[in-house]
Amino acid sequence: MKNIFIIALFLLILIVGISVGAQNSQEIVVNYVLASASMPVSTLIAVCMLAGFILALLLLGGVLTRLKWQLARANSQIKRQQTSDTNK
Repeated sequence: MKNIFIIALFLLILIVGISVGAQNSQEIVVNYVLASASMPVSTLIAVCMLAGFILALLLLGGVLTRLKWQLARANSQIKRQQTSDTNK
C-alpha cells in the first residue's frame, strides 16, 4: 500500500512538471560559472527536477544505509543476548 502511494505521488509530480513545462516554451539564457547556454524553460525545469531527484536519492540512500547497518548490528546484539540468556 505504501509503495502504491509513493508511485502515485511520483507520477503526480511528474505530470505537474510536464504540464508546467509544456506551457513554458520560451527560450532563456542560462549563465553557468564558465559558460552559458540557451534552452527552453521546460528543459531547464526538467533538468532541475532531475538534479533534485538525484541529489535526494543520494542523500537519502546514505542515511538509509547507515540506519539499516545500525539495525542489523542491534539485531545481532539482541540475538547474542538471547542465546547467552538461554545458556545460563
